[in-house]
Formats: sequence, C-alpha cells, structure tokens
Amino acid sequence: PLGPQDVMSSRVWLLASLAACFAPAGNCQGPSFELQLWFESSARGLALPRAEAAALVNQEGPVMSACCGSVVTEVIRKLDALRAVLYLPSGLDLPLLELRRSILPLLYQGAEPRAVGGLYRALSTDGLGLPKGDAQSFAISLALRKVDAGPLQDLFFVMYGYRGLGFDLRTAQQQSIELASAGADAEKFREAFSQSRDMSTSVKASVNGRLLGVVRRYGKEDARPYTAAEFQAYYGARWLAEWQAAPEERRIAPDSRAYTAGQFAGYYRDIWYVKYQGAREATQLRLHSNTQQGYSGFSMRDFAGYYGQEAWQRR
Repeated sequence: PLGPQDVMSSRVWLLASLAACFAPAGNCQGPSFELQLWFESSARGLALPRAEAAALVNQEGPVMSACCGSVVTEVIRKLDALRAVLYLPSGLDLPLLELRRSILPLLYQGAEPRAVGGLYRALSTDGLGLPKGDAQSFAISLALRKVDAGPLQDLFFVMYGYRGLGFDLRTAQQQSIELASAGADAEKFREAFSQSRDMSTSVKASVNGRLLGVVRRYGKEDARPYTAAEFQAYYGARWLAEWQAAPEERRIAPDSRAYTAGQFAGYYRDIWYVKYQGAREATQLRLHSNTQQGYSGFSMRDFAGYYGQEAWQRR
C-alpha cells in the first residue's frame, strides 16, 4: 500500500484567507484524529494502514488540520464528495492507488466534484472519446487548472465533426485539451481559423479574445500578472508554454472570496466586466516548509525570489 510519500504533492496556490485557517497537526489533536480516521477508513476514506494514516496527517498538518472542529468537518465533507466522484463506478472509477495520489491536490485546489465528473464525461463519453485511462488523467490535470468541461467540448466540436473545421480526431482531441488549458475561446478560434487557416494565428486570437482580453497570468520572471498579449510580446514563439505553466490571477468578490475572470463572468453575467475590473487582486499563497520555523505562507513574489525564476512555478 502507498504511504504518505506516495500521495501526489499538493503544491498548489492557496488563497491567503484560506491558508490562515489551518495549523500544524500538533496544535489540534482532535481534528487531526478525525482526519486520521478518515484516511484509515476503507468504507469512506483511503484505506491506509493506521501508521501511514497518522504520518500523512502529520505531513499534511499545515493544510489539513483545522484550527477548530467545524472547519475539519467541512474538510471531511469535501473529501467525501471528491472520493465519490473519483472512486465510484458512476464517476471516474479510479483505482485505489490513483485515488490516493489525486484526492489531496484536488482538495487543496478547491476542485468541485461536479466539475471533475463533468470533465471526465466531456473527455470520454460526451465529447472527445478518449480511452478511459487518458480521460481519467486529463480530467484530474484539467480540474487542477480550473478548466471547465463546457469550453473544452466547445473547442472540440469547433474542430471536429459535421459542423467542425475539418480537423482529424486525434488532432482535435490534442488541440482542444491544450487550448482549453490555455483558456481559449472556441468561437474566436473558429473565426480566426476560418479566415487564416493558420494554427498559430488562431490560437493567439482565441486566447487574446476570451473575456475581452482581461485574463492575466503570473510571469515567471517577476511573479506579476500579465495578459496573453503581453506574454506573446515578451516570450515570442514560446508564449503558449509559458502561459500554460503560469498561475491565473484571481480577484476578490463582494463575498470576500477570490475568483477567476471566468468565474466572475459566469456569476455576474452582463455586469461581470465592471465587477471584475473594480475588484482587487487576490493574494495567493503557497505553504513553504522551513525545518526551523515549520510552515509559512509565501506569496508568489516571495516564492519566486526564494527559488528563482526558472524553478518557482514547478516547486
């Protein structure tokens, strides 16, 4: 069986307001024990042996152990929901070992179980028609990047099928996944490709044109947010790879939580642009381990300064 070292690393960006709610495992033994029981359970958890479950709770303490019982109860509720969509035959039907590797990164990234299931269906039976293993893998990786099933399906059907642009199946599968990860707009891609028949030009137009071009991601050199057009001007031919590797900006909504531009658009509809432009940039943190001081939250700029511009996005 897998131990804590085999569970996929949870190196994702947390919102500052969320990171402050967690503490090391030793600070709240009650909630930590509840989490340990969940990890041990074969009926509802990860079926880890007791010693490995305890070690996992200790390892993940800064994020997983809540400061009060009500918070850890909510964490366990989210774990239950994610496990159901990942493990049950009605969802992704992952093997147990893959469940163990995948569930914590999805939890920490705030992935919605319904969205994960929707991505899997879009990648398999309801769209791209990928083999089961590929659909499982891509569903998890795209969910971690906050990609929605709808835009992925839209891109695929723009490229392939009776009303598509004439792409062969394999190319449409590959390109729709890549462009969905980049946040491309399907109709902008259709318009550009119909006119130019040039892939590079069409990709730029579809990414630049999404949501009026306000989407920004953090450049690796200074960990500051830039638009896709600014990435293209700076990075040249390698802009798409840099764009896909970069975390996306989020802004604080009136409920004091942080959302992407796409989430603002989905919620506020006709007034999303005004709401988004008037919202302040969210501070996203990553927990950094220090053997002397335990864990502390690093902002992107702190993280980039510590690990260097070529490494911080991969840490």
